[in-house]
Amino acid sequence: MGAFAMRRRLLYVLMTGSLLAGSLPFSAIGADAAETANVEQAQMSVSYDVSSLVKPDGTYWVWGGEGMPTVPTQVHGLTEAEESLGEHLVRRTDGTLWHWRKKTGGSAEYDVQKIPEILDPVAAISIDSAGASTLVLDRDGRVYRLDRWNSSTQEGTERQLSGIDKVREMTKYEDLQNRKILFVFLKDDGSVWRSDSGLASFVQAKEIQGAAKVLQNGVLLKDGTVREWPNGYLSGGKRAAESWSGVSSAIVRGVANIRWYHSDGLSSVAVDKENRLWYWGAKGYSFEAPSVASPVLLKMALNVKEAYIVNRSIVYLTQEGHFEQAGLGTIWAGMPFKRWASSFDGAVPGAKHLILHRMDGTLWGWGSNVHNELGFGDAYDRLIPLPVQFPVELVLNGESIPLTNGVLTRYGQSYVPMRSIFERLGAAVTWDEQGKIASIERAASGDKPAVRMRFNFKNDSVTLNEEKLAFPRPMLSEGGITYLPLRVVSESLGANVEWVKQEGRIYIEME
Repeated sequence: MGAFAMRRRLLYVLMTGSLLAGSLPFSAIGADAAETANVEQAQMSVSYDVSSLVKPDGTYWVWGGEGMPTVPTQVHGLTEAEESLGEHLVRRTDGTLWHWRKKTGGSAEYDVQKIPEILDPVAAISIDSAGASTLVLDRDGRVYRLDRWNSSTQEGTERQLSGIDKVREMTKYEDLQNRKILFVFLKDDGSVWRSDSGLASFVQAKEIQGAAKVLQNGVLLKDGTVREWPNGYLSGGKRAAESWSGVSSAIVRGVANIRWYHSDGLSSVAVDKENRLWYWGAKGYSFEAPSVASPVLLKMALNVKEAYIVNRSIVYLTQEGHFEQAGLGTIWAGMPFKRWASSFDGAVPGAKHLILHRMDGTLWGWGSNVHNELGFGDAYDRLIPLPVQFPVELVLNGESIPLTNGVLTRYGQSYVPMRSIFERLGAAVTWDEQGKIASIERAASGDKPAVRMRFNFKNDSVTLNEEKLAFPRPMLSEGGITYLPLRVVSESLGANVEWVKQEGRIYIEME
């Protein structure tokens, strides 16, 4: 599978701590949170990518992107999930393909629909920038075009492409010379084929034999050589005279015995069999023609395991698990790298952020976080990796509760969006914008006393029936979302709250 379908399998750890006298999950904020928290750990096997994960119970969780949750949030209605393919597509354990879409208007619900005709999908890449059309690759090497889903009816069509089969990987890149998006297909026999966005015909790259991997405009061969198609304007900004189909890939001279290759379409990194790191491609932070034409051996990068170009930076993991980074402002053989954290054994790259897998099973995020891509719950970019919020399901009287945004853990407490569950517990929830006060009230009923809670965001105070309560942070406001502490509110309303770490669930019982 190509870069557009990269994903990982892992043992995901839920870290637990205490909330008041209870035992709800805890998430420390520092770079060494897993060590400093002194928490219990329960390992949970899941798959993950740059913006989603699958828990072992088959639930599917998403975060990041404009209008999307800031931390992992369950997509209700999508059960028995096995793996995310990206492009809002998920494969279930029975091999069926499903499409999900978040409903508008601040709803906690998702539209989830089965896509017929396609079975055992393994990868997906978008055809257009709007995501209205998608290519889907199945396990038998067939490629389908999915013209997606009317925005109102969520209906669409899918058809198998003719002229291409027995495909093992697919990728795409932007050919700046011809101003086209080109698609690259690696077949089981090691041959490589290309097509434009019309996908009406496929042209074999006859100069390529024995390909092992395709990524963007590059091909890694089984013998350790790398070939790339030109991907930039000619000198002076002129366009190439030849059609894309007549342009052959060229061997990248100066590197050999490559075992790892990654490219963002403008810049490339490679790791050879001696675990040395090489770089070539665009210099600096612009989309100009490449200015580092010959590969440079980066001598300060030692014992490299895997490397990526992310957010105009070179990032890599060492064999020992160290995570190191350097910007693309200046490229030279002796350029230094900054070690930001350690104890990682894998990563999945996005265009501007990276999701790292730590050896203890936790997920961590690094890089651009404008739309909460890191899954931590705020919108600040990070050079020091931070833990992705672990996925916690709320179950009220046996019913799994949809949330507009997932559970957020801070300061030894679990917080939920203000209107997420408390109304289901019989309380009225109101917000005083001028006074910045959240109120939760329930009238007396039978043997249940009246409850009146006030959360004052101006002075960080909280009262229960006019008596002040004291604990570290009574409320939070992150990413434009108001959060209130789950346990203290639920128990004040008479509910019983239990955290079951082996399941990653908080059970709330209310008579």
